[in-house]
Amino acid sequence: MVPATLYGPDDHFGAARPRVIPALIARFASAVRTRAASVTLLGSGRARREFLHADDAARASLCLMEAE
Repeated sequence: MVPATLYGPDDHFGAARPRVIPALIARFASAVRTRAASVTLLGSGRARREFLHADDAARASLCLMEAE
């Protein structure tokens, strides 16, 4: 099993080392607080990412381990 980028409980929301989903949430939350007209995201837009919640990955792992 090779899971996608995981997100969920215990993600890093701090500015020092945020992960993708927490960084996006923080950026959008800041825009809402400051009533920004737009949000600027980093990157070229060429990279494609898949995200999977940690709980879903755990359930899938258990199903794979229990399968015969």
